[in-house]
Amino acid sequence: MQKQTGVAEVNGTRLCYETSGQGHPLVLIHGMASDCRTWEDQFEPFAEHYRVLCYEWRGMGRSAVPTGEPYRHADDLQALLESFGITRAHILGLSAGATRALDLRSPSRI
Repeated sequence: MQKQTGVAEVNGTRLCYETSGQGHPLVLIHGMASDCRTWEDQFEPFAEHYRVLCYEWRGMGRSAVPTGEPYRHADDLQALLESFGITRAHILGLSAGATRALDLRSPSRI
């Protein structure tokens, strides 16, 4: 299965991502001081069953560094999901990534 990498211009920033697979979306969120490589061993097995999307939040990995303007990680993720046309997804976060996932719990979010 071919992994695609790219950069999404969303919410006033650039977020790097990797995606592969088909089916219901599964979003992988890495922890602090990390990037998508966190999910390297799990990415392909998950992509056999899901449409996997791993992204690197602001200031992490290859994504843009915060500029000093106010932002919320949940808003960045929401904008990224919308750019992919994703309205519902499984969200899996590791450590600080789990906090990012919990921030999406409001009714207006995924």
